[in-house]
Amino acid sequence: MNTLVLAIDRLHAGYLGPYGNGWVGTPCFNRLAAQGFTFDQALSDSPRLEDFYTACFTGRHALQTARTDLAARAALPTIVDQSLHRRMTIVTDAPLPTLPGTPEVIDVAGAAADETRLAQFFAAAIETIAGLPRPFFAWLHTGALGAAWDAPLEYRNRYADPDEAPPPTLVDVPKLVLPAHYDPDELLGYCLAYAGQVRLLDECLAGLIAFLEEQSLLDDTLIVLLAPRGMALGEHRRIGAWDAALHSETIHLPWLLRLPGGLGAACRSQALVQPPDLFATLSDWLPWTGGDEPRRSLLEGGSLLPIIHGQVASIRDRCLALAENGERGFRIPQWYLRTLANPPVEPDAAAPGWQLYAKPDDRWEVNDVAVRLPEIVELLLQAQDDLLNDHPADARGMPALLDDVLTTPWR
Repeated sequence: MNTLVLAIDRLHAGYLGPYGNGWVGTPCFNRLAAQGFTFDQALSDSPRLEDFYTACFTGRHALQTARTDLAARAALPTIVDQSLHRRMTIVTDAPLPTLPGTPEVIDVAGAAADETRLAQFFAAAIETIAGLPRPFFAWLHTGALGAAWDAPLEYRNRYADPDEAPPPTLVDVPKLVLPAHYDPDELLGYCLAYAGQVRLLDECLAGLIAFLEEQSLLDDTLIVLLAPRGMALGEHRRIGAWDAALHSETIHLPWLLRLPGGLGAACRSQALVQPPDLFATLSDWLPWTGGDEPRRSLLEGGSLLPIIHGQVASIRDRCLALAENGERGFRIPQWYLRTLANPPVEPDAAAPGWQLYAKPDDRWEVNDVAVRLPEIVELLLQAQDDLLNDHPADARGMPALLDDVLTTPWR
């Protein structure tokens, strides 16, 4: 069996049909979700690209990376080499951090004048895959969504109201904070420009899927599609590649898997999953005999195949995200607690130091209820300590069970 991982940096889950968007046309994403398995609650462990790749290639959470000797564990490229007896191939159009193992990296950056970055990237990816021996393991990384909004203007104009001002013609991706009393039309213009990029992305993805089908590869290939991090598009007045604020527009990741044989087709899960789980899942998927190392804490990655097979509902009851500035995001199924790194620069915070949101209803963290529910904040801080200390707290090797108050939906 072949394996194809497509990592689309700065892909906003809220702009995809499988995640509830009804106004941006994403028919290929929709078909991929219908033919595969969708994780609704995939969350980044860190918006730093270095941490994403460490997680995916070693199974280590961002918190563990600074504490653990990564050389002690076989990296994903090594597992691919030992399992398939060939090197893992990475095609990228953006600079990547130093990667564990020794994959073959093919840099295809530098779009032609008559092509968009996305079109050039996918054309190069298809050409590379066509030349790989079977079974192949290809990892495709594109940073185009965060580099240039260069889709033809008709792509963004098709979503604009003809009675209103047309979307902006900008190509450079903006990075700004809207004023408190911003012009809604300005924000809408940025959203339409991004929507045009997502529509172009969907068409490029369709070309890749069509190639796999024409080459009789589709039914023999595990396809994993996910984003290393999202894109702020005005949910909290930020536009662009902002990583410090751990809100869902940045850390809620689209994550789809299409498995051979139709396994998990049209199914979805509310389980909390994070990038370290991709390492464990691919290690489980590949014919590798060294993957029996026990999982020692909820920070470490766990295989998602038991969830897809319907054997378990979830592999963790809590997860943690870290920002480079020291901010933390702690999530359980019912709540999300954001610990601010620098409270004075967060004038919208109702309580000093923390923001609390009811999940999954408050999808984009609009209603901060930290002041109203200090007892929930306190219980979440206690539960978070197990992950911060990275130690198991009971005989099962898992942290202590969450307090009943935390597992009761709030209304």
